[in-house]
Amino acid sequence: MLSKRSLFFLLTSILCHLVSYGQYSVAGFVTNEEGAPLESVDVFIHETHVGVLTDSSGYFIINGVKKGHYHLHVTYAGYHAQQRDIDVTTSIKSLRFNLEESINELHEVIIENSLEKQALKNNPLQVIHLDEHFLKQQGGTSLSNNLEKVPGVGALNNGVGVSKPSLRGLNGNRVVVTTDGIKQEGQQWGADHGLELDVNNADKIEIIKGASALVYGSDAVAGVINIRPALPKRKDQFAVGQHVSYNSLNNGLRSSTFASANKNGRWFKIRYSFLESSDYKVPSNSFVYQTTVLPIYSNRLKNTAVQERVLNAYAGVSKNWGYWYVRASFFEQTSGFFAGAFGVPSVTALRHDGDFSNLDLPYQEVNHINLSGHANILIHSNWLEIDAGFQRNVRGEIALPHSGAFSGDNSVNTQALNLELNTTTFNARYFVNDSNRKKIIGFSGQWRENSVSGYEFIIPAYSSGLMAFYGLVKSETKKGWKVNLGGRVEANYLDFDSTKTPFYQNGRYVGLANRNESFHTMLPNWAASIGLNKEIQKSLYIKINTAKTSRMLQPNELASNGLHHGAFRYEKGDITLKPESAIQNDVSIIYERKRWLVESSVYANYFFNFVYLAPSNVFARLEVNNDIYPYPEAGQLYAYTQAPARHYGFETRLEYKILSDLVFSLTSEYTEILNLSLQEYAPFIPPLSVKSSVEYIHEPIKKWMEELHAEINFAYFSQQNRVPRNDVPTDSYNLINTNVALYLKNGIEINFAVNNLLNTAYFSNMSRYKIIGIQEPGRSVVVGVSYNLKSKPDPH
Repeated sequence: MLSKRSLFFLLTSILCHLVSYGQYSVAGFVTNEEGAPLESVDVFIHETHVGVLTDSSGYFIINGVKKGHYHLHVTYAGYHAQQRDIDVTTSIKSLRFNLEESINELHEVIIENSLEKQALKNNPLQVIHLDEHFLKQQGGTSLSNNLEKVPGVGALNNGVGVSKPSLRGLNGNRVVVTTDGIKQEGQQWGADHGLELDVNNADKIEIIKGASALVYGSDAVAGVINIRPALPKRKDQFAVGQHVSYNSLNNGLRSSTFASANKNGRWFKIRYSFLESSDYKVPSNSFVYQTTVLPIYSNRLKNTAVQERVLNAYAGVSKNWGYWYVRASFFEQTSGFFAGAFGVPSVTALRHDGDFSNLDLPYQEVNHINLSGHANILIHSNWLEIDAGFQRNVRGEIALPHSGAFSGDNSVNTQALNLELNTTTFNARYFVNDSNRKKIIGFSGQWRENSVSGYEFIIPAYSSGLMAFYGLVKSETKKGWKVNLGGRVEANYLDFDSTKTPFYQNGRYVGLANRNESFHTMLPNWAASIGLNKEIQKSLYIKINTAKTSRMLQPNELASNGLHHGAFRYEKGDITLKPESAIQNDVSIIYERKRWLVESSVYANYFFNFVYLAPSNVFARLEVNNDIYPYPEAGQLYAYTQAPARHYGFETRLEYKILSDLVFSLTSEYTEILNLSLQEYAPFIPPLSVKSSVEYIHEPIKKWMEELHAEINFAYFSQQNRVPRNDVPTDSYNLINTNVALYLKNGIEINFAVNNLLNTAYFSNMSRYKIIGIQEPGRSVVVGVSYNLKSKPDPH
């Protein structure tokens, strides 16, 4: 009979054997094209979020890997990143990666679609990746502005720091923005406030252009912008950092501080950022509001200052079975409404009080809370990814009652509008890998509750939900064509009641104004796509994608009926509109050699019933007790309309490495959306543009300097006469922007950018301010300084 001591050692041995059973190592070498070893190359496994750095001989080893299918990433600045599928059934000891130098700054960092785990060259859609260095170099006032250099990407602007991303001329509810895999849910339809995100927390951004409804939902008609923070993936590493920037355009001071650490696979990251900016500077000295010309004093738009605070916190575990982490984000922004576009402006109200940084009535407050959990779990050599989250978005407009139509004479209520949106989201994706094909089986669920209060009205309170199942199969034919075939079925629920609000005239209560009719529906929805891509010959790729998409309409399109102050217009929905459906086609050709890169994309989409907001030739009115009254202070009516439409365009990009450290690039883009019933164009479509740049990237042999980056950009925008009736066309213009970045070996990074170098006066067709005759900003100087301190663990 075994003694207690013998039994203890036996059980301990069995336990140790069970723990170590099935754990292997993945090792290899990374070199350049000449075979020289590359040190400090980032090698990590996508599924477990575990990574290492290569040592001085280019060697890496990742221990404790369980049996399964993995995506191994190898990334190094200045070189083409590589991704390789590996099946681990025993230890792998001799992987070899030969990295080629890259001239393409937009592709060198990450090399696959994060949710689909698909290498870019195998993806039938155009996918662009950007890193934090690119974003800092642009010197934009918002995340959307920083993305405008990418062909096909624009920003719908409404002042400094307030903009919405646009993909191929489509925006709002047709562009999905995700953070950590969860769709960002706010009042997306509102053009008068931006994304509730910290621009400094966007360490990596992935832009997918084209129909992406299968995985991301029916709103992803134009594409997806995926935002990923840089989470600590190497064991026994810590990092701290600080970034400070100043923008002369609005005396904007932005600061961001972070700290992160990873101890044996247990990690955390926390970041706090704030922004303080003064009134928006413009070249204009007057504007037109409802046919009245009014002055702009000191070339500053009174009461357009912005205050912003953001906190992001992460905590997680990365092990050989996968990873899990939780995220908490708190966003708070207060921004003033331009005093000349709220209520009835007067010369007295527009005159500055000498303080350009204070906020007075009217203003808006935006608060956004995002709590989420994320997991990736190994199940029988396959992977299950789960994202679950809750978001609370509160947007309020604070103003004194400026019209006697909606409050009594003695009213002291300042809550003009309050929208509170609560969203619960759950996504799950199961990845199945076999020798012939890869499969993704997914589920998406969402529930939204939006409550409304305040003495004004723009949209009704509503409830909405969706439940969707989708599948995607990736395979390869004998002739080398990679095939992506998928489908999605979705059930959409939307419910809101009719709304009536009190209406006054000359201080006397008249009755209840009809604002919207009730609406209740449960509709099925489906999408399908087929994508093909192939390397026709060495370094020449072709991508083809065709999709059928369908988008559920949102309450603003069906039932809005009120003055949208920040957008300077009265908006009215139409309860009879039907869900939007389309056939979307994309073709891309990519040719890339050591010194050349040529990309060209053509897209042609047919919308059976395109929905857009069109300016009309009538003034806004309200129905009260079966009588019609003019809506006070509203002016022109903008109405949602629906018609068959053609959406097509192209994007091209050329890069040529002139010298070892000098790169020339040329891009152009064009898009068009035409209402086929009326033969008129949709509003806010970017004009034809041609942009060129010369970029100097130098890595001097100095102990204190790591890299010098300098760039000058020349951009031409054609006149935009392709606008709907009753809209404002814009003239052509040229812009010159420049930026310099200095990276020091002690962790300090210095960025200097000058936008609109020649101080050109112009109107942008993508700006809300064009409606009231206010030009775009003049010259601005942006200076930023960052300091990052990272511990580098001994590679091996």
